[in-house]
Amino acid sequence: MPLHPMSLADVIAAVPVIPGISARTKANLASAVRCFCKVTGLDPRTTAAGDLGVLQERLASAHPARHGVTPHRWGVIRSQVLRALALTGAAKPLQTASTRLSSGWEELIAGLPKIRHRLALSRLARYCTQQGTEPGDVTQDSFDAFREALMASSLVRNPHRVCREAASAWNQIPPGPPGRHPVVQVIVPPTGTAKAPGRHPLAAFPASLREDLEAFQRWCATADPLDERARPKALRAQTVISYTSNLHSAADAAVRSGVPITDLAGLAVLTRPDVYLAILRQMLADAGKVATANLHGVATVVVILAQGWLGQSPDEIAALKALKAKLPKLRPGMTSKNRDLLAAFDDKAFLGRFLRLGDELWKEALSDRLPASQRLVRAQLALLIGILQITPLRRKNMCALVFDRHITWPNGPRAEALIHVPVTEHKTDRDYLGELPVALSRRLHHYRTKLAPELTGTTPSQLFVRADGQPKKQESVANRLELVLEKRLGRRMSMHQFRHVCGKLLLDANPGAFEAAAQLLGHSGTKNVVKFYAGTDTRRASRWHAALVERLRDEARKRGPGRPKER
Repeated sequence: MPLHPMSLADVIAAVPVIPGISARTKANLASAVRCFCKVTGLDPRTTAAGDLGVLQERLASAHPARHGVTPHRWGVIRSQVLRALALTGAAKPLQTASTRLSSGWEELIAGLPKIRHRLALSRLARYCTQQGTEPGDVTQDSFDAFREALMASSLVRNPHRVCREAASAWNQIPPGPPGRHPVVQVIVPPTGTAKAPGRHPLAAFPASLREDLEAFQRWCATADPLDERARPKALRAQTVISYTSNLHSAADAAVRSGVPITDLAGLAVLTRPDVYLAILRQMLADAGKVATANLHGVATVVVILAQGWLGQSPDEIAALKALKAKLPKLRPGMTSKNRDLLAAFDDKAFLGRFLRLGDELWKEALSDRLPASQRLVRAQLALLIGILQITPLRRKNMCALVFDRHITWPNGPRAEALIHVPVTEHKTDRDYLGELPVALSRRLHHYRTKLAPELTGTTPSQLFVRADGQPKKQESVANRLELVLEKRLGRRMSMHQFRHVCGKLLLDANPGAFEAAAQLLGHSGTKNVVKFYAGTDTRRASRWHAALVERLRDEARKRGPGRPKER
């Protein structure tokens, strides 16, 4: 069919009259286009089918899992949409999946030692085969044409990343015989995300300020408890790091506000009212004139610095607190991002998918159809999600779980497993002890004694290990979790946000049970639980009250009208 302007609605209408394909295929193609519009939020009546660039932009922000579409199904839908556009003549998309590589490209790809390089170059290889370009003939123009084709004629979710990874892999191929292997280096496109300018490095500040910062850290940690100026109680290491970062931010804001960096001869300069005011104004402007936790954190730490470490007079402290009091107030409770996330769990269908995800990943981990490395990742994600849904540990403790130290089976491998984080490793001043259900406990034992040794060749001492048996970094575990949740559920969710979800689920079932929620989350008291969850407890209370009234009404109906008692 000749190319002509068509909307996606026109494509749906034209699919039934496509010659040469079965009625079942026609129905699938039309259904795919309709589902594509639903997931991407496009109006089929007004969306030009031939403008693949627009479709690609909406595709990048789509979340199929929110509509109950699995990753596999979404890949099929994208392929079917491209086929429908091509068969109806609405567009001429780039289609390389069925292209067989030329002998030159096949030899080059097969000779690459790293699988990620083979994957990164596979689409480029098929495109160049279609264009009749052999590896030795590839130039920068070839890459530019490849990028333009992806941007204008495909539904690749992130064409910029595809081109970047292909260029990077190409430049890492060692030179070979002329005409057979690449002979030119190409430009690797930038990441596409410009990083915000960072803070002035500490090394840029006067040595005297850095010395003061080190002395302040020792004071926070109570390095010498017998010193007359020592704190009565040492701060946790993470708090010391946070205070240090806040003072670094304060010094950086002072410089950006116009204070010469050479004037910052010590931390005491930050507590001068004029400098403190300049810091607050600069950070408030950076935040768009709205209150942020970072702004209030910096403001508070400077006051702590003046009052605790420097021992300034009450009048000086009062002047700083008066300036801090003028800042916009932080909204109590959770951030809007966390409130939006928890609202999704009011949908029972979404909650069901969330609760079943660990089982689905574990089933995939036991399948022999996947490579060992992918089975290992799926097994660990299944266990991670299962444990976090029961005992929502903090990220640091979760990623450092060690068998026989933190994870034990005191009543045998077929009974409940215990998760124990000792007080020396826990944020609060008490041990954390959680009990896992039997099914999850047995799954955990199977992973440790059978599955992980089969996939890595060694019995792991920690829960999260790489394919070579070495421990994984926190960032690696956390990133994997966020990616699989976004892919399977359509929402990117951090490990810490599991704590919010668990608190919500417990309080939804038991309104006002703040002490139980505090115990589950490992808090030393109910203050933070009430602070973050009390705002939504009125809804839970009204729900329970409505159930109470309905129950009393049902009882009244069963008793019947009855006769009023005489007085």
